[in-house]
Amino acid sequence: MLHTANADHPEGAKALIAGLEKRAANSERKPILIHTSGTGVLIDFEEPGGKVKSETIYSDEDLSTYHALPPTRVHKDVDTIVLEAGRRGKIDAIVVAPPTIWGTAQGVFNTHSIQVPMLIKGCHELGQGIVLEDGLNTWNIIHVADLSEAYLTILDAALNGKLPSDPNGRYFFVENGEYEQREVAEAVTKELYAKGKVKNPTPTKLTESDFDGTEENHKRLMRLTGTNSRSKAVLIRKLGWEAKRGGNKEFIESIPGEVDYVLQKSS
Repeated sequence: MLHTANADHPEGAKALIAGLEKRAANSERKPILIHTSGTGVLIDFEEPGGKVKSETIYSDEDLSTYHALPPTRVHKDVDTIVLEAGRRGKIDAIVVAPPTIWGTAQGVFNTHSIQVPMLIKGCHELGQGIVLEDGLNTWNIIHVADLSEAYLTILDAALNGKLPSDPNGRYFFVENGEYEQREVAEAVTKELYAKGKVKNPTPTKLTESDFDGTEENHKRLMRLTGTNSRSKAVLIRKLGWEAKRGGNKEFIESIPGEVDYVLQKSS
């Protein structure tokens, strides 16, 4: 089972696991659960937003630093539920943690991701491009098609006995490069300016206090876009996967298309 519905719904994860464990009693092969989490789990909200590029890079080659994260981190409670199921041994439980996803998906339903469209929408509503402090904070990226192929690689490994033997080690990052938030803010603002949606071609540097008294979704936008989340995907590459759709340069070049998407959706 590939679970992509919700990374933050403990009861939903428990229900899926209960069903798979029940099936395991009458199955010759262990049921497989591939749960989608996200590298939001790496965010440390104690860091000053936008002011620092974290030196901490989490690697799935050594997951001790991930496992040491407090249970209050985003996604961590559901991650733990899934990994605990794997330790019980009735099912093969795997967690995949993508970073910022870019590119246009080919599916029927949602074809765009979260972070960049959220920033575009916020800047459009505010009438100005914005960046929190210096925008030095950094996230990884992955193209949606490369991520899809990563899932297939992990599924193949699960079916053919190639997963890490330790159930605690079945946690996969998937990335291909990274970006500083200022890069995205500059590209978004430049494109919105070219379309006459903001008055300045460069983003306005703001602090968190500038959002006191504003709408809650704008506060959340600024805080989220000021965070760090840096990871290194070693395990998936050991399974033979490789990214083919480009990294930072191609990601930044895709932003005008995201602007078109958001503006069309909001019109």
